[in-house]
Amino acid sequence: MKIVLASSSKTRQRLLDEAHIPYILTTHAFDERSIDDNATAPAEFAQFLAEQKAAHAILPATTRQESKTLVIGADTIVYRADGRIFHKPQSYDEAVHMLIQYNQSTVLVTTGLAGIIYNHANAKKQLIVSSQTTTKFQLSLSPDFIVQYLDVYQNDYQHVAGGLIIEGFGAQCVVSIEGSYTSALGLPMEKIRKLITQCLNIRSTTDE
Repeated sequence: MKIVLASSSKTRQRLLDEAHIPYILTTHAFDERSIDDNATAPAEFAQFLAEQKAAHAILPATTRQESKTLVIGADTIVYRADGRIFHKPQSYDEAVHMLIQYNQSTVLVTTGLAGIIYNHANAKKQLIVSSQTTTKFQLSLSPDFIVQYLDVYQNDYQHVAGGLIIEGFGAQCVVSIEGSYTSALGLPMEKIRKLITQCLNIRSTTDE
């Protein structure tokens, strides 16, 4: 069975690499901009996006060499307890505005995860797993720290949800964490391992 990651996230790729999980990287054809993120709660929205990314993955030709392919889709959303979502900042000023709001406050990070099995023999697919994992953070970011943070991550902060990087230099702003750390990074690795084991051991309806 081949494993395909439908994501361009370098952090998600690194998490799989560090776990020694072999995978093939691909993109997806789902347009996230076409969806209204105010139509549902942030956690459910992350789960929905993960499902859509997995369902619209562009499968590499090499996957057809196997009878089945597991496609993993994921989406991470940063938001406050009142439900306000923080998207990827489009500018330095927008990033500063976001980071100021995180200071001395609770920030929630939800990663939606979806696993779809593709059966190449009969061209069927089956949603095996769809879940969401929420991690709660207490953060402290002084004005001086924010300046340093944006200098350190000047090539990265615009590519992550909420402009929030909580590893490396960014880990210094974390006062407390409740929940899965790897989920907050982009992939709940405890669920990834269970997903892979489940797919290897079950007989899915795609075999019929």
